[in-house]
Amino acid sequence: MIKKLFIVAIVVLCCMSCANQKFTKADILRWKAAGDVAANAFMQMKYDKETDFLHKNSVDEQVMYDSLYSMYSYYAKIDSVKVQGVNDSIYRQIAFNLKNNYDNFIYGGALAFDKKEYTKALNFFEAYWNTPSMQVFKLKKNDNLRIDTRDESFQTVKYYAAIVSLQTNDNTHSINLLQRIISEGYIENETYKESDIYELLVDKYSQVGDSLNFMQTLNQCVSKFPNNRYFLANLINEYISNGKLDDAIKYLDKAIKNKVADVCELTSVKANIFVSEKDYDNASEAYMAALNENPDCERALDGLGTLYILQAQDVKENAFTIDDRDISYLIEPSDYYRKSLPHLEKYRELLIARNADPVEIRLALVKLRNAYYNLNMLVEFDNCEKELNKYTD
Repeated sequence: MIKKLFIVAIVVLCCMSCANQKFTKADILRWKAAGDVAANAFMQMKYDKETDFLHKNSVDEQVMYDSLYSMYSYYAKIDSVKVQGVNDSIYRQIAFNLKNNYDNFIYGGALAFDKKEYTKALNFFEAYWNTPSMQVFKLKKNDNLRIDTRDESFQTVKYYAAIVSLQTNDNTHSINLLQRIISEGYIENETYKESDIYELLVDKYSQVGDSLNFMQTLNQCVSKFPNNRYFLANLINEYISNGKLDDAIKYLDKAIKNKVADVCELTSVKANIFVSEKDYDNASEAYMAALNENPDCERALDGLGTLYILQAQDVKENAFTIDDRDISYLIEPSDYYRKSLPHLEKYRELLIARNADPVEIRLALVKLRNAYYNLNMLVEFDNCEKELNKYTD
């Protein structure tokens, strides 16, 4: 009998007038009747499942929650149109049924999610999200039926709706939901931080290739969440990728000052930018700043040692293009190789001490071997060669 009532409700919905028709009180009453049938079907099945030992195992949960969503669909349709002459008692009955069954939208969404029916799960979570703002709750007579949207559950379901939407591959809808959460304002809760929603939005803009909104949102987030590593790293990477190195350095300096992330890492990234521009003086200064902050900063030890080797190689190359009378002021290549040694040797020791990936150790040893070779340190060169063989496939 319950299933027959639910089928009647579906038939009524399918026979509705087209969207362009002017709706009347009769339409409202017809939708209300169909919504009531669906509501009664849901409540009867739910009652049987919870209390009737003889029937609870025969209740089809999918049909049960489909009837719940059918109720919402009819009532939402009524709520979306304005028709003169409809008694307020009709709207009060709708508000009562919605309030009485409100929490069950969560369970319907969870059931669909467990079945990986993400679009259906999203429908339930959005029904939970949309219900409190329906017009039927704004009537003065329905003040006692209004739903508090400041509680933990409401914030959690909004977040779940956004997360589930990411599984539906409807990028536009996902973006709209994330923007909606932001526009409604953040309320403290234990499920997600305010920045989490912005991170999802930035990531979605990146996925769909919306570079304009990606950059605008990133800049907004860096200002709004100055200590958030995700936003800053993405913005800096974007500037570096687009060749806007001055902007990248500006934000790196800001991050280093505020210690948003590991200063060793941030300062080393800054130094690498200078190296790419062959600005060796500023690169060296940046690496030294990182080592002053943390003498065991591996990126700086490796970077500074490598920088000295690059400078030694530059001196060698320039030696073939400069007149002998003009090179007396040049530093000898060996001076740079000698400067690289303490940094590369310490870097090797740190890698071995923490059982680093053999690939990392091998690359460090290759650089160190290069320095020993150019300094004619044959014993050290041979020992390094033997050590290197241990890490060679």
